[in-house]
Amino acid sequence: ELQPNETDPIDWGQLVDFESELRSLRAANLTPIIVVDDYPYWATDNTVLYVPTSCGPLLPERYDDFAAFAHALVRRYSTPEFNVHIWELGNEPDIAPELVPVDSHYGCWGDENDPFYNGRAYGNMLKIVTPAIRAADPRAQVFIGGLLLAYPNSNDGYIGHPEDFFRGILEAGAAPFFDVVSYHSYVAHTSLREDRDIDSNTDWDAWGGMLRGKANFLRSIMAEYHVDKPLFLTETSQLCSWCLYDPTLLPELYDWQANLAPRSFPRAIANGITGFIWYTLDGPG
Repeated sequence: ELQPNETDPIDWGQLVDFESELRSLRAANLTPIIVVDDYPYWATDNTVLYVPTSCGPLLPERYDDFAAFAHALVRRYSTPEFNVHIWELGNEPDIAPELVPVDSHYGCWGDENDPFYNGRAYGNMLKIVTPAIRAADPRAQVFIGGLLLAYPNSNDGYIGHPEDFFRGILEAGAAPFFDVVSYHSYVAHTSLREDRDIDSNTDWDAWGGMLRGKANFLRSIMAEYHVDKPLFLTETSQLCSWCLYDPTLLPELYDWQANLAPRSFPRAIANGITGFIWYTLDGPG
């Protein structure tokens, strides 16, 4: 939206409300984490969907363009007026474009035909874009896009699996080009009185549950590559999709959300997780 054509200048006028929000955060002494998500049609690989889409991996020949865009963003918003120093590149990039709608805000770097689910391509992008960010702001921190990490051991018959995406980033040699590993962990609500974080009935239970298990899994991959990066749980909550269709279930859901929050924060602290965001504390969903 900010640069719909390759030769267009960045349309800063579309960010008036965004900049007003940043000023409000600054006044309230709150720290923003800005997610840079979606790409213009002219920069994406659409060979999977065969239609123009903002949800697809960047073409390698466009990494330099993205670096120039990121450099301009960081120069503008790292000033004392806005005070932005944390940049998250993408949202759940370990999702393949064919698994979500066209122009989805989730994904879309995944490739089931690549042994590392295209994580190496994302890592190669970081190797070009992160130096441009750091050149604009030496204080900048770069988060990888929050990983969905649906399963620790997919068995779907394809060459690549989503849980190998992060391994692909490290395989590309991109460890020096990000500061924090961001991941997501949502707990499903049931009517039973169960702690569905540590008793999720998924393969994550063997790793220590949803919240800690994913952290343990990511650390195991980092250990393989002799890498040590902080972990940040940028999205977690207790979800109930069917509660939208039966509002009588909402009071029970809210009770369990209130019950899970004070369990989750100490678990994150005890497991050495650097940051924790209950998503969203104020907003839809």
